[in-house]
Amino acid sequence: MSKHLQIDVSAQNGWSVLSVVGEVDLATAPSLRRAFEDVRESSQAVVADLSSVSFMDSTGLRVLIAVHQDLESAGGKFAVVPGSGAVARLLAITGVDDHMSVHENVAQAVGA
Repeated sequence: MSKHLQIDVSAQNGWSVLSVVGEVDLATAPSLRRAFEDVRESSQAVVADLSSVSFMDSTGLRVLIAVHQDLESAGGKFAVVPGSGAVARLLAITGVDDHMSVHENVAQAVGA
């Protein structure tokens, strides 16, 4: 069974919002990384809406950390909307949620 990751990009309140659906793991993390890189060419404020991600492993977590570090070092902003499932648990267990801007929904993240 091939794994599929759907990534939609939109703009809200000056932020680029990547809405991700599916599983983020070793097979799909490179697609997520490319999507972030594409958005970074035109935006310094990025929200990762992961509320529809059903599974994320350490590979996906590394992508989030790298994007966060890239944006922060360039003076940009990065926010995460983990939802209430697997991603929220992963961020909490690893303590990553203490180092990133984590929000309950996209509107809160973009300050709308």
